[in-house]
Amino acid sequence: ISEWFILQLLFFHLSLRKKGMTTYQFIVKDNEKKRMESRKQMDTKRRRADHMKREIEEGNIFGRMALTVGGWKGCGCIDPIRREMREEDRAAKLAASKAASRRSEMEHVKHDDSDNDTKDGITVNPIRLNGYNGDNGVHANMGKNGTPNAADTVASDASSISHQ
Repeated sequence: ISEWFILQLLFFHLSLRKKGMTTYQFIVKDNEKKRMESRKQMDTKRRRADHMKREIEEGNIFGRMALTVGGWKGCGCIDPIRREMREEDRAAKLAASKAASRRSEMEHVKHDDSDNDTKDGITVNPIRLNGYNGDNGVHANMGKNGTPNAADTVASDASSISHQ
């Protein structure tokens, strides 16, 4: 029997090694997991009590019954509290994946050099063409009265083209 426990311990440490974790990291992660489960159980009990109070105030017998039976082990499929929490989890995961997707798109755009088109060794930055300076949609070569400055327009267009 002792050989079995030693063998089990060996396989456990081999699996930790494969995951790149130390025993301490495993223990910390396991404790965090247990704390999260405990918080979830406390939140479920609190929600159940709040919902039960509301159902009693409204006189809803079937709602009280669903809350009572739903709290029993093995009856989670009819539990309105667990259903509500699953929907919240799904919504949070969806929001997180959308945020991650937006972040990766922004990083892709930031690192992408698509602003510059290269043709025949000449780099043209279309954002700078026609005097647009990229700040709030204002043209850099507009005079005080809103008319274009001819000298600025020529200089701006020339500065938007550079040889590589």
